This record gives sequence, C-alpha cells and structure tokens, in this order.
Amino acid sequence: SGADLEVKTWGDAWKEGPLQGLITFPIAFGLISFTNMIGATGVGQILSILIVTIIVRLLITLATFKTTMQQQKMTLLQPELNAIQVKYSGKTDEVSRQKMSQEMMKIYSKYGVNPLKSLIMPFISMPVFLCVYHAVNNTSILKTGTVFGVNLGDAMSTGILQGRWFAIVLFILMVAMQFASMKIPTWMQKYKTKKSGRRPDPRQSDSQKQANMMTNIFFVMIVFMGWMLPTSMTVYWIASSVVSLVQTIVTQTMLGKKSKQELMKK
Repeated sequence: SGADLEVKTWGDAWKEGPLQGLITFPIAFGLISFTNMIGATGVGQILSILIVTIIVRLLITLATFKTTMQQQKMTLLQPELNAIQVKYSGKTDEVSRQKMSQEMMKIYSKYGVNPLKSLIMPFISMPVFLCVYHAVNNTSILKTGTVFGVNLGDAMSTGILQGRWFAIVLFILMVAMQFASMKIPTWMQKYKTKKSGRRPDPRQSDSQKQANMMTNIFFVMIVFMGWMLPTSMTVYWIASSVVSLVQTIVTQTMLGKKSKQELMKK
C-alpha cells in the first residue's frame, strides 16, 4: 500500500497482514512520535530514525540472543571443522564423506551447537528490513526533511550525483560500517588464532569459502540498494550496522572470557 501510515489505525495495519501490524505500524508510530517530539527539521528526522533503529535492533538482539551465541560458537568451532575437512580432502568416496559428516556432527553434538540455527538470522533480518523500508517510505513526515541540501525522501544516488557532500559522506559511512559489521567476526577470530599461537590452516574449508562468497554477494547487494533507496534508509543502515558491530564485539568478548569447555556446554 502506498498510503501514508499516519492515517491508519493499528487495526487497519493488522488487516493488511501480521507483519504490518506487528512490525511496520509500531515502527512508523515510533518514527512519527519521535519526529514530533524532536522536530521535523531534517536533523530531528535523522535522530528519530536512529533512535527507532536502535530500539528495533536491541529488541531483535534480545529475541535472538541464543541464535547469536550459536553463530559465535560456530565461528570458534571453525578451526576444528576445517581440520576434519582437511583430513578428508581429496577423498570423494561415499564412505569417507560419511565419516567426515559423522565426525563433524560429533563436534556439533559435543559442544551443543546446531548449525541450522546460524541460518535463522537472515530469515529474521530481511522481513524486518522490508518492514522498516515500508514504514520509512510511507511515512510522509520523513519525506520533507532536508539536511545540508539532501532531501531524506530522495534516493541516495540523487544527492550524490548532485554533488551534495552530506550524501557522499552518508554513503561512504554506510558502505564502511556495513563492511565492518559483516567482516568483524572473521577478523576477531583471526586475531584470536594469532594470539593463541596456533598456525591458521591455509587450506580454507569449502563451507568457509561459500560463506565468504555469500557475504560478499550480500554486501554488493546492500551497496546497490543503498544507492537506489531513499536517503532515510541509508541512515537506518548506518545505525543498524553500528548495533551489529557492537553486538558482535560484546558477544565475542563474552565468549573469550570463558573457557571453551564451559562456553560450549549446553
């Protein structure tokens, strides 16, 4: 629906679907409320988007804390999984493949890790992103703000092609923060491996290569969408990336303060 969300009631939103009622309308309501409190002055609208984004991401973090910890555990387990895959590298017969799978499953079982849980986050983050986009794009009070000559309702590409320095800074900041938030888990794991004195295995596992490839593809998609979507969504992406960055650093630090055996128990 292209109608402004200000004129809807919560009941109207629920009629359009559970995501509209559960996520989109509350986000739009928060954006409108904070903008009215702070002021629809461009800067006020940016602050409103930042506040609502942080609240939404914190709620998601609380709701998916166990899944997040599982993801971090998977990162810590990767050297052991890589060692198993190296052990069976070049062996393509069915018996060897089965033994490799069994040994990997023993590692998962030993430390109480469910590899499927690491796939949950994309199925949560994408619907939330779409709901945020719908809320921001259909909230007219966010389309009127202008900051340093950049209209929040215009596509990011518009401000950049017009040579607006604020649009250029926002886009660079969005790209940098998104890249850092996606790469920080790998960077921290490499740092821990180096600090522990273990020699990293140069033969990267197929699963890790695939994960890196998917991360890179996702990053390129985000950069492309950031170029095309409204400037207000770039503000959302920056705030979301900062929260993800902080969340990763905090969880990795928490895990690092415990012994591996204590950490991995169910």
